Amino acid sequence: MKSILIFTVFYLSSILMILSAQSPGSLDITFGTDGKIQHNTGLKDLLIYQSVLKENGSVIVTGKAKETGASDESVFVAVLKPDGDLDNSFNNTGYRLIDLQMTEDVGKSLALQSNGKIVIAGWVHNGANFDIGLIRNNPDGSVDNGFGNSGKLIINMGSTEFGMVVKILPGDKILLVSRRYNGINSDIALMRFLPDGMTDTSFGVNGLSTMDFSGSHEYPYDCVLLNDGSIVVAGDSEKSGYSVFFAAKFSKDGVPVSTFGNNGFVAYQVGTDHNGVSSVKVQTDGKIVIGGYAYEGSETSFALVRLSSDGTPDHTFGSGGSVTTDIRDGSEYISDIMIQNDGKILVSGVGRGLVSNSDFAIARYLADGSSDMSFGVNGLVFTDFGNTDMAANILPVSDDRFMIAGNADNVNLVMARYHNNQPSSSHELIESIFNIYPNPAKSMVNIKLSEFGNDPVSIVLKNSEGSSVKLLSAEPLTEEIIQVALPENLPSGTYFISLSQNQLHVIKKVIVL
Repeated sequence: MKSILIFTVFYLSSILMILSAQSPGSLDITFGTDGKIQHNTGLKDLLIYQSVLKENGSVIVTGKAKETGASDESVFVAVLKPDGDLDNSFNNTGYRLIDLQMTEDVGKSLALQSNGKIVIAGWVHNGANFDIGLIRNNPDGSVDNGFGNSGKLIINMGSTEFGMVVKILPGDKILLVSRRYNGINSDIALMRFLPDGMTDTSFGVNGLSTMDFSGSHEYPYDCVLLNDGSIVVAGDSEKSGYSVFFAAKFSKDGVPVSTFGNNGFVAYQVGTDHNGVSSVKVQTDGKIVIGGYAYEGSETSFALVRLSSDGTPDHTFGSGGSVTTDIRDGSEYISDIMIQNDGKILVSGVGRGLVSNSDFAIARYLADGSSDMSFGVNGLVFTDFGNTDMAANILPVSDDRFMIAGNADNVNLVMARYHNNQPSSSHELIESIFNIYPNPAKSMVNIKLSEFGNDPVSIVLKNSEGSSVKLLSAEPLTEEIIQVALPENLPSGTYFISLSQNQLHVIKKVIVL
């Protein structure tokens, strides 16, 4: 079996060298036009904040836009088919604007419940200040009148609030991470709802958990759910007159975890100037990776921070736990992070274009924070759609590809698909050495490994956002078929099981019912 493994690794390496057009970071030219799609929506001020991947390979995006000639912003939602075309089964056009009868309605985050219903969180302007907006649509784009008040919840805590992140929990409960002004500064506010939009009073105090950790402003932007149900929120906070990275950890019931950082909170400054945060992910080993930007003079650079599971800086990463990348002169920031099964860190973001205001900018880092020179050109990839391009989050689409949606020139809905580690021409080879059944699965899966050696194999379950959910196994193989239990109370949806052994890395999609 050892000789077969050596041949397998050699064959995969040969494919990678021969098919240089499919090298990591290159556009997948089988998608759209040369790897890209653009849809002129006819709207204005279009901005895409987030996308999610459906089980059938379709992509749902949310953000904000205005009708031509209108002055008020509305929540924007669109569905793209796996080939990138707009899905006309959604609202007959593939997209819709949701008017909450406010002057500014924004969809910042979305998530899918097990029945395919679309939950969108964001904010609305009531004429005086901002309130949280929470909406649920049916899969066809129609309003779900069984949720909240005619399909929506407008939450006013007495001042200014913004809904920043929505996550679906076991049992289809809804977690909402928000920013709340307390009359002096901004705090973190967590809320939990039952599937129908009713407040879950078993969470926090009557469904709400608010914390002012620093005595100054805290602006949450993203969160990640850990295996034990606890919640890590990341954003930027004020410290000594500067905005800096922060991470806060709560139990699954909304109580700060005192063993994390300083009573549940840690602040970290990248460099000596202002920072901003946009994304957080967790590695299989429990380490927390936070992405955003750091000012260096009058310009910003990509910035990553890695914390140990207890909130202390991970000094094995970059310099003292942080990494900055100055891509091109100008304003650059990370919009999302994906942790790969081999420990590499893939980030999407925005960087100044050579002949445009901004392009999609993608970078990949090794586990120690150094640039991965095998990705793109010197670890970087740029994609140009128009004069001003804004990238949202990363979607792992299949074994060897990822996709990024966004907007161009505030008019066009755009998306690009890229090759990653494993070239598509090796698909049949991978099928012969790595198979999963049953698929769809419920509580367990069988993994058939035909050509792996006796060395330990790392088997990791990842969600559709690329975050590690659980390390399923890290043992040497003694059988060709191993049975692996999935985590209890795992929400239904699309997941990926990745395997790593020495230099061989493979990943397959699995649907959990």
